[in-house]
Amino acid sequence: MGLIVSAVYSQISWIRRRDWHILTTGKTTYTNDERFNVLHVDGTEDWTLQIKFVQKRDAGIFECQVSTGTGIISYFVNMFVAVPEAFILGNGEYHVEEGSNINLVCVIEKVN
Repeated sequence: MGLIVSAVYSQISWIRRRDWHILTTGKTTYTNDERFNVLHVDGTEDWTLQIKFVQKRDAGIFECQVSTGTGIISYFVNMFVAVPEAFILGNGEYHVEEGSNINLVCVIEKVN
């Protein structure tokens, strides 16, 4: 997942508000969780917080903090994580005779 903010200011930080963890400042990452990374191409105004292999526990509010030299501007995003669920239709127990046919239907929800 990428979160993008345009800025021409001196310093950009990404903060996970759940635990007030500073994830990145500038191009430096301050977490041992290798799924988090900041992407920025010199000469552009976009700073992207990339989270690889998003997990349910990653849900929550993230703050992009922009230091302007005269103060701080904060932008917030609330990330919701949909966790797919799967189940087989029916009561979960089937008794079939040898040689007969059975159709089991697997339903997957919350894919998108």
